[in-house]
Amino acid sequence: MIGLLAGAFMGVTSGATAAESEAEAKSVALEASCKPNKVEAVQRLVGNNPDIVYKITCQNGKDLAVYVRCQGRTCFLVR
Repeated sequence: MIGLLAGAFMGVTSGATAAESEAEAKSVALEASCKPNKVEAVQRLVGNNPDIVYKITCQNGKDLAVYVRCQGRTCFLVR
């Protein structure tokens, strides 16, 4: 029973972290003159220090997109 509760708690905390990193990724895209339209996780590594790469399509242009990598809540533009 305790193991089930711990597993449920871990799932909630990792989901909150992903939402926080997505918000940070959108902020990085805005700084790069890209108004976020669609956010898609294209690479995800889980563990103690989660690492996610987001492809963010921009409203500025139909084929314009930026890639943002987040390690925890620290995000940066991938060139």
